[in-house]
Amino acid sequence: MFLKIWILISFVSLFCSVNLFAQFTLDNWRNYSNLLDLYTAAIDHKGRIWAGSNGGAFVLDPKDNDFREFTNIEGLLSLQVSVIRSYPKEKLVFFGTDDGVIDILTKDFEFVHISDIKNSRFSKPRINDIVFRDSIAFIGGGFGLTLFHIKDKVFLRTPTKLGIFQPNTEVNQILLHNDKIWVATASGIAVANINAQLINPEVWKNYNLSNGLPEENTTNLCAVGDDIYFSTVRHICKISGDSAIVIKSFPDYDRVKSLFIFNNNLAYTNLFQVADINDRLYYSVSDTALINTSILGIESEPTIVILLKDKGLVYLKNNRFYNFIPNFPASNLFMDIAFNTFDNRLWIATEDKFAGRGVMTFENNKWTVFNSKNTPELMTNFYHRVNIGKKGEAILSGWGTGFVLADASSNPISFKRFDNKNSPLQGVTDNPDYVVAGQATYDPKTDLYWIVNWGKYSPGPILISMNSKGEFTAHYNKFTATNRTYMYLVIDNFGTKWLGSNENGGIYYFNEGSLNNPSDDIDGILTQSNGLPNNFITSMAIDGNGWIWVGTPTGLARILNPSAILRGSNPIVQTIKSLGQKLVNDVMIDALNNIWVATNEGVFVLDPEETFPIGSFNTSNSPIIADDIISLATDVKTGKIFFGSRAGLSMATSFSILPEKEYSIECYPQPFYPEVDEYLTIEGLARDSHIKILTTNGEHIRTINTTSRKVIWDGRDEFGNLVSSGIYLIVANSRTSDVGATAKFSVIRK
Repeated sequence: MFLKIWILISFVSLFCSVNLFAQFTLDNWRNYSNLLDLYTAAIDHKGRIWAGSNGGAFVLDPKDNDFREFTNIEGLLSLQVSVIRSYPKEKLVFFGTDDGVIDILTKDFEFVHISDIKNSRFSKPRINDIVFRDSIAFIGGGFGLTLFHIKDKVFLRTPTKLGIFQPNTEVNQILLHNDKIWVATASGIAVANINAQLINPEVWKNYNLSNGLPEENTTNLCAVGDDIYFSTVRHICKISGDSAIVIKSFPDYDRVKSLFIFNNNLAYTNLFQVADINDRLYYSVSDTALINTSILGIESEPTIVILLKDKGLVYLKNNRFYNFIPNFPASNLFMDIAFNTFDNRLWIATEDKFAGRGVMTFENNKWTVFNSKNTPELMTNFYHRVNIGKKGEAILSGWGTGFVLADASSNPISFKRFDNKNSPLQGVTDNPDYVVAGQATYDPKTDLYWIVNWGKYSPGPILISMNSKGEFTAHYNKFTATNRTYMYLVIDNFGTKWLGSNENGGIYYFNEGSLNNPSDDIDGILTQSNGLPNNFITSMAIDGNGWIWVGTPTGLARILNPSAILRGSNPIVQTIKSLGQKLVNDVMIDALNNIWVATNEGVFVLDPEETFPIGSFNTSNSPIIADDIISLATDVKTGKIFFGSRAGLSMATSFSILPEKEYSIECYPQPFYPEVDEYLTIEGLARDSHIKILTTNGEHIRTINTTSRKVIWDGRDEFGNLVSSGIYLIVANSRTSDVGATAKFSVIRK
């Protein structure tokens, strides 16, 4: 599915250049999320396996391993898929989500979206189960139980109280058997005649602790013949008259994941195996790395589908198990991202609050994960920052393990770690070996790497520098020797290091003068008293003008004259009022010096001179994967923009591309059909191009100004009229150099 999002400027005169419009036309959107931690699966009428996670869903055809992914770009309204159910009678697939959306996929792969549950604003809108009977879908979740008419697409009268249970008690699973509806809830089991008035609480019979349930929260239901079985977290039970009997229990470290029928026997999955109640083993986890794997069985004879943590799924075919591991990111957390233009590789750090999955790379549509198991040099998975070095090395900042240089020029990638054993980095007071590296930056003017040494309030260097020989120099906070609350780093055009604090310390600046002569060092601190919106810093970036952009929890600021500190003066700090007091998660400068600001309300693009938004992207106006974007990166050679979030990654193509040194103009499509093609793309432009579109007789049609390597033209003259069929010329000249070029193209009107 191909989508284009046109971010319009508030007013564009017909006589203006079109460069702003062109820069913020994003197309070729793609979303990527972790579809390895699977929560739910189903088999459809063609035997295809559908599986879902909190990053979307995919379908696999076991016959030929044909695979297709579904995200919000492919039609899902919500990515957090909590349950998938197939309705073979109507050839439909239902997707229920954490936020209460029901997406119905037809046999023609068209989606119907049902948002009534989400819009009802239940405190727990999550959909846990969907079962079908004739034209009715019974839907259970955090809101209780409801009935949905499949053909009419309307909800029927909903039972709010299931017998003696509290209204809207959470429903975990539904079973329809022998004209009865059985419901496993957070308070026990409820059962009623399927033909009764289900909205009447008195038609429901309840089973709870007083009936022998070992736990209130019941999670799964299964019928074998006329017998009804259910499970709690650690027990499998059987209904016997008015009581419940425990028939199998599990230790405290285990849990029952599902119940299903296989070979006419009751079968179950726990964290370790798939087996039947008679202890016949079908599948077990042998890899110790998967010892806490969640496994689910799906009833669809003779197929068992097993969902593995971080390992995709396993399915039974011809009495043999097959493992399908799609190539997806290993984590949905894109805490920090950086694009390496040397080898066109995106690097991702995944650590957030000690929940890291290591470091990932993305190259040529292939995801690779480096973690403590496959890369011993990392030691742990807690890497939170990533930056690109001199020759394309990735500098990986660790939480407790120092930093790692990843050299992608070798094959395989080589890793070298630096900590308190082989560098001046120091740990925290309570644990000297717990070394935290903050942001790292390479300074090409001095050929030095600079790495922040975070230590909160403990003695040690605030910064270290490393030369190409691997020799280090330590630098200390002269104001407060134990204040090492600084995490972020940028280096300005005069070699001054600006460090942002994530612990209410404002900004510390430092210029070393002569590297090994502390007497000429210059340093100081900027806080709210100097104009910062907040003393907590969330991100920093330096633009093409040399201005420093500072993100905080309460807005964005910029430092206009950082060189003032070299003269003993405080620099000017300006708050950017156009964004208000939004929480800023990240700031990025693109190839054309536009300022991209990631917030919890989407991404805003600012004009660096005027500081007003000239574009915005959120889930209501674009296919971006989430509103709360936490990291940004760009490929300046292609104009690709990367948006990292806690729900995955979005990628789109912009016109923010580094211009060529010399003109090499290409126009496409050729010929250009304005009514069909919509836009003519002009590529291979030099910096600050002044472009004239002329007829072969020299008649002026349109003027376009751009700073990008690429621009588009809509086939209209300066009065908004579509031009006639014919041959046209492009005459381009750079306003900042003497280079120029011409090109010819044809227009055909219908």
